[in-house]
Amino acid sequence: MSEQPTRAENAPLRVGMLLCGEVQLLDAAAVDLFAMLTPAYLRACKLPETIVAQGHDIEFRYITDSVKSADAALTHASLTGDVHIRLTDTLDSVGVLDYLLVPGPAPSYVPSAETLSFIRTHAKSARALLVICSGILPVAFAGVLTGKRATAPLIMLPMLRERGLINPNRAREHLDTLPVVPDVEWTEKRWEVDEEGKIWTSGMVTNGTDMVAAFLKKTFAPDLANLVCSLADVGDREQDYQSKPELF
Repeated sequence: MSEQPTRAENAPLRVGMLLCGEVQLLDAAAVDLFAMLTPAYLRACKLPETIVAQGHDIEFRYITDSVKSADAALTHASLTGDVHIRLTDTLDSVGVLDYLLVPGPAPSYVPSAETLSFIRTHAKSARALLVICSGILPVAFAGVLTGKRATAPLIMLPMLRERGLINPNRAREHLDTLPVVPDVEWTEKRWEVDEEGKIWTSGMVTNGTDMVAAFLKKTFAPDLANLVCSLADVGDREQDYQSKPELF
């Protein structure tokens, strides 16, 4: 990937969403909590100017998981429910991001080398990486979770833990076809955050919204973040599952 440019201090926050194949609509919907932080949204809700003044201008970037030469004609990405999002960027055109969201693709999704490189680059350069549901797969396979604490959909945790315990004495041919996720402390929570407070991961589908709500409350002015979460009626569920759903 090319060297990332720096962002002017007074520029809008840049929030990117990496669209890896066909992603889950409910995963992607969590980005709307960021949209609710903008002065335009707050003013449309007829809120006091003292609240509007706390808002943040945000530039949203919707990124296809390919480079410009490969998908020059691609204009939209498909989501579940036959929804389509207008793309703004390829992996090599987006530039610097403040926050990168990775909603979940189908579990069978196989990330390209370019996609893995993109995730590694922005895991380092962005202020935070927000991973929703099965978005954990390309992020984990990029290796950015090594030595960190993370969560994932409950149904995927056994597989992810197994990938972290692959016997190095197995046949080399087998290892070459099986992604390894080494040295990750997997937890069973609605959302998790690493020790640096930079990589946020979530469990089941709507836990992405729980996670983003918690992230807003941790990152932005309390009055603003709490108001946005109240308007959306989110952010009240605890980080720990009170009861774990029965999965086959």
